[in-house]
Amino acid sequence: MIMYGLNDQGAGSSLAGYVEQFTWLVTKIHNEQHADPIVLLPTPDINRSEDTDEYSAALFRTTGYATWLSLRLSELGVPVVDTFHALWGPGGNDLKIAAQRMYPFYPPHYKKMFSSLLENDGKGDGIHPNALGHLAIAKAVYTRLTQPKQPPDLEVEATSFWTEEGLCANIELRSKNTGRVEIYPLPNDQIEVMVLDVKNISIRWPNINTPEDLLHEPANRYFYASAPMVILVQYDGKGGSRVHGILAPAEVPHDYIRVRQIIKERSIEVFKIADGHVLAEKVILPENAEVGRIPLLSVMEKNGKKGVAAAELAYVRFGAAHKGEAKVDGKLTEWQDAHWIPVGEAVQARWTRGPQDHRSSPEEFYTRWTFKAGEAGIFVAVKIQGEIGKDRATLFFDTRDPDALGTPGNYFWVNLGFEKNGQLNLSQGETSPSRQPALKGVRSTQDQETVLEFFVPYSVINRDHWPKSGDLGFSIDWAHQKIEPGAPITHLQWSENGHPWNPLWYGVLRLTDDPSDLPYRIRIE
Repeated sequence: MIMYGLNDQGAGSSLAGYVEQFTWLVTKIHNEQHADPIVLLPTPDINRSEDTDEYSAALFRTTGYATWLSLRLSELGVPVVDTFHALWGPGGNDLKIAAQRMYPFYPPHYKKMFSSLLENDGKGDGIHPNALGHLAIAKAVYTRLTQPKQPPDLEVEATSFWTEEGLCANIELRSKNTGRVEIYPLPNDQIEVMVLDVKNISIRWPNINTPEDLLHEPANRYFYASAPMVILVQYDGKGGSRVHGILAPAEVPHDYIRVRQIIKERSIEVFKIADGHVLAEKVILPENAEVGRIPLLSVMEKNGKKGVAAAELAYVRFGAAHKGEAKVDGKLTEWQDAHWIPVGEAVQARWTRGPQDHRSSPEEFYTRWTFKAGEAGIFVAVKIQGEIGKDRATLFFDTRDPDALGTPGNYFWVNLGFEKNGQLNLSQGETSPSRQPALKGVRSTQDQETVLEFFVPYSVINRDHWPKSGDLGFSIDWAHQKIEPGAPITHLQWSENGHPWNPLWYGVLRLTDDPSDLPYRIRIE
């Protein structure tokens, strides 16, 4: 039995990435462990606003994930248990009542379960259910496995379309329930309800006025497969309620094909589906560019109606690792002919809510990295332009075969930080084998730049040599923060899409003597 998603949604994982990773997980369990996975949908989040003491759509912030996940798993024949409503229960006449009725299912603290059904007033742990909450979940699993699946109590027809004002949708409801309905946006999204009754709803997204807006937060995370989603709460008129994720497929289906691939030439063909046909479109990467993003937008007219395809082509050139040894002394003597990768371009400043750069310019803070594959481990050198404040970084390693790179899977990581005296501090992540040799590194200054030089033993990434294929999945997330109180953090990421806890978006380091011929990894998403 598997349940996850609360942290993924909160940490900014895209719907597409979440569904892909979950699909990989259940397939792996079935194929490798010969077990039958049962998926439990994420449960409600009853944390409330400290400022207003009110509840919002955050109560069902994972419903979008759960809706798409249920659709995908039904294609695979994997049972899905509605454990969200196992805790939601009868709900309530408004969000506050619905949340208050769930108080007994959540503990005062995640390390303290419960001693009384009256002890939690909703101010404790509002995410992880207590023992009573898990009992409700267990009952829902038992019911799902032993009783026929009940037909939905609500039938929906929804369509999204474009007008001069932007993206809109019509939703038609068919239900025996004659109570009221309320529409809520997904977290950080906005919705304007133009018409709302118990049978017909018309809405628009005020922050999506042009096709370009589909490439920005939050649409770039939520509008998976050209089908925007809203949350509908159906009130039964008897003091109860039920939550539904409503998909509104495009009136004129039109979308780019999402791919990940490796190319050697700067010219690449991208494909889109229009009117049931696959069409090719040629894109040229900028000359001498190491990393970047290119918007892909097209509009199709059909019978007076408009269809919009929006995607983004992200590319990053492979990094080079030269075979050899280095002395970890901060002098860079062995790095004269190294190939350096940039981590500091404006396009690399992004975090879980999309592009986010608090620097006045890339020149304010910029890093360059290079690597050597030694006999016992990986040597890393970093040149840093600008002032290091309360900075920290994480290096991610994917040691799988090349054909598995860029897909969901396991990874290792190394944490990098600085002591109060400025000394470099390194530590291994939780997936590394225990009792590994201590990571070591030094910090120095050369030519008005800060230099870092350090060594990562292969054993930290559960290997005894560089991958025989020559390719190592790799990613960098550098968090830059000035020393001033309350200074914002700028995350600089080599190849990432803002959510580094998934190897879907890692780049590649290739063992080579000729970095001039390194290919590009491209993604259309």
